[in-house]
Amino acid sequence: KKGQSRDDDKYPGYRAAMVRGDLPAALASLNAAFAADPASELAGAYQWKFMLLLRRNRTADVDDYVRSLLERYPDNDDVMSFASACVVATSEEVRFDTKLAHEAAKRAAGFAKPGTRWAQFAGWRLGWAQFHVGKRAEAIATMEATLAAVRRLKGSVDTGDLESDCAEALKVFRAAAR
Repeated sequence: KKGQSRDDDKYPGYRAAMVRGDLPAALASLNAAFAADPASELAGAYQWKFMLLLRRNRTADVDDYVRSLLERYPDNDDVMSFASACVVATSEEVRFDTKLAHEAAKRAAGFAKPGTRWAQFAGWRLGWAQFHVGKRAEAIATMEATLAAVRRLKGSVDTGDLESDCAEALKVFRAAAR
C-alpha cells in the first residue's frame, strides 16, 4: 500500500486508469507526470510507458517515443538498453523503425560491460539491428563474436537459449547474404 500511495502521488491517476483498463488515460497520466517532473520518467516509469505503447499496438507512437528518448537520454544505459530490448526485431519480421532500433542497440551494446550476461544479449540485438539496416557483414561479425563470447561464458553465466539464438541468427544472415 505504501508503494502504491507513492506511485499515486508521483503519477496521479495512473494506477486507477490501469485498474479500469483505460490505457489512453494511463498514458495521459504518465505524460502529465513526466511534464511536471521530468525525473519521474527516469525513475523507471519510461518502462511503463513503453509497455502501454506496445499494448496499444501503435508502431508510430513507439517509434516516436524511441526517437524522443534517443534525443533526451542518449547516454542513459538503462533507457537505451530497455528501448533496444523493446524495438529491435530479433527475427526477419520487422515492426519498428530499423534506424532507430539500430541506434538504440548500438548505444546499449556500447554501455554493456564485456563478459556479462547483458553484454551477450546486447550483442545479439545489435547483430539483428545491423542486419535490419542492411549491414549484413557487420551483423555476421557481431553475431559470431557474440556466439563465441556466449560459448566462453557457458557454465559461468546463464544465457538461456542465447547460444542457439545466435546460431539461428547467423543462418538467417548468411542465407540473406547469398
